[in-house]
Amino acid sequence: MPDSPQESRLWSIRDGSDVIERAHKHVHSFDVSMRPHKYAAYIADVEARLKARISDAVAYYFGHLADGNIHFMIGHDGSSSDATRVIEECVYDPLAYYEPSSISAEHGIGREKAAHLWRSRSTAEIAAMNRIRVALDPAGILNPHISYEPKSLDAQHASAR
Repeated sequence: MPDSPQESRLWSIRDGSDVIERAHKHVHSFDVSMRPHKYAAYIADVEARLKARISDAVAYYFGHLADGNIHFMIGHDGSSSDATRVIEECVYDPLAYYEPSSISAEHGIGREKAAHLWRSRSTAEIAAMNRIRVALDPAGILNPHISYEPKSLDAQHASAR
């Protein structure tokens, strides 16, 4: 429970993301990280990409920026049939230019981000993650539906950095 009116206001802002969800037919959430001094350029890059590809997309940025974490909520009306893929590309593709960066600052990889792990981890890092998974779960019963696969674009991804 907040101790002061100032804390209450701060938490109401943080917990107020439902306003964004009510304002748009579709909302996608992201949690990326990079060095804080690169935020302005990255956000401008994401906004330009969104504007060029999904004209009705609106991006909201918030989070604990001082520790390298940007939370995004991107709302749109659903008029683009491939909006999810396009929005993911607009958010994740530019990360290659902001090393070090990550597709997940604090919320983990999971189902939604497994297919994008290659964007912020090398082939060697993904192989190490898979070896650790096998060592900790040799029967493969924990999250068997999630697979960490390097992409053939890994070399292209590395050269973009």
